[in-house]
Amino acid sequence: MKFKPIELEDKAIIEKYTFRAGICNCDLAFSNMFSWCHTYHTAWAVVDNFLIIRFYVDGSHRIAYLQPLGEGDFTHLIPRLEDDARANAQCLRITDCTPDGVAMIRRAHPEFGFWDNRDLDDYVYNASDLRNLEGRHYQQKRNHINKFDSMYKYEYRPLTSDLIEECMHLECEWCSNRSDKMGNLSAERLSIRLALRNFDALNLIGGTLYVDNKMIAFTYGSAINDVSFDTHVEKANTAYDGVFPVINKLFAAHLPEKFLYINREEDLGLEGLRKSKLSYKPAFLQKKIIGYKLDEKQVQIKALWKQVFGDEDLIIEQYLINHYSSCCTFTHCDENKIVAMVHLIPMGDVAYIYAVATAPMFRNNGVCASLMQRALDFARQKKLRMAALIPQEEWLKRYYEQFGFVDTHTPVIFNVWDGYDFGTGDGTKDLAMTLCFDGTRFSEEKLVLDVLEDVC
Repeated sequence: MKFKPIELEDKAIIEKYTFRAGICNCDLAFSNMFSWCHTYHTAWAVVDNFLIIRFYVDGSHRIAYLQPLGEGDFTHLIPRLEDDARANAQCLRITDCTPDGVAMIRRAHPEFGFWDNRDLDDYVYNASDLRNLEGRHYQQKRNHINKFDSMYKYEYRPLTSDLIEECMHLECEWCSNRSDKMGNLSAERLSIRLALRNFDALNLIGGTLYVDNKMIAFTYGSAINDVSFDTHVEKANTAYDGVFPVINKLFAAHLPEKFLYINREEDLGLEGLRKSKLSYKPAFLQKKIIGYKLDEKQVQIKALWKQVFGDEDLIIEQYLINHYSSCCTFTHCDENKIVAMVHLIPMGDVAYIYAVATAPMFRNNGVCASLMQRALDFARQKKLRMAALIPQEEWLKRYYEQFGFVDTHTPVIFNVWDGYDFGTGDGTKDLAMTLCFDGTRFSEEKLVLDVLEDVC
């Protein structure tokens, strides 16, 4: 497949596919693809009448592909995507999968795993709700707007190309008041500049708010499809209390009536942003599920996991995608099939033992005990301070005692970047058995384990 970098001249052909797809996903807005191309190095190709978008995750070295857009079943393209990924020394990642897309891939390629990352869900609102703010649940928004009305004499103006410099000045002021001035803010500033400099060519629609002839807020976005609009950017001087509800409502009210839905993008897991977006009562959350091609070992681990623990596919797959490490997973095979496993997750200087399982036919023959000993020897070689585990059943405590674990009833707190639950599902029952490699007994009141991001 020959991929071409995103350029302005590609707008018509790309939108032919994105508009027809009818998916209210902010990543499908051409202006988003174009204005963020410097960060994601976005490229595209049309193969068998399907649009394929390739990009680099967060501007890193990791390649990913959006779910192919076209008519009918796209799964025949997956081997070609995998070939392209392998040519770049990558595993295959397909992002922004819809629930229907997930089902389609599972049927054709059951070796795929999926992660439904809530942090990436887009908030999609009925445009009429944001225009009118009617009903009891919008009372607080109306109160903020009424207070703003009483305090300021303001004017709403459509954003046009002659106001771009004022917008950038306001954006600079907004950035200067932020503590996180590097990283994503720098990338966002580049994106805003590129979008505003190509405002008309991108068919952007924007709005501004003025008090005393001074711009205090601006916003802009573009169509995702014929009935869905995406708000890309919203910046304001927060010294003016209520400015965000005001610019939000006025902008929605000035959008063409053909737009039935307004996408206000994801919250990225930021607690304050999530609270704010939920307060506007979204009509639905647009799922953007991530799919990974699992290797043969991962596929077998998943099968054993389901057999022994009975967990749902998405729970197992989230672990395999985000936390599995081949070098820290100890397995025993019978006729090339994994029948026992022990997972060791380094959490700081602690070796956390997890998902210990043996297929029923191979129990009580020392297979799992051998794997446990290998895992603990590995932890000692890595000079970890201790090992810990949470037994799921009372009888398992006697089993783990043979390896030196002591039932210290230590409460465990997991700090996990993706929200995965390494415990029992009930935090009050997450009480650990511990093994200090220096022979002492663990006596701290609690064990706080930081689980770092591990990229598949």
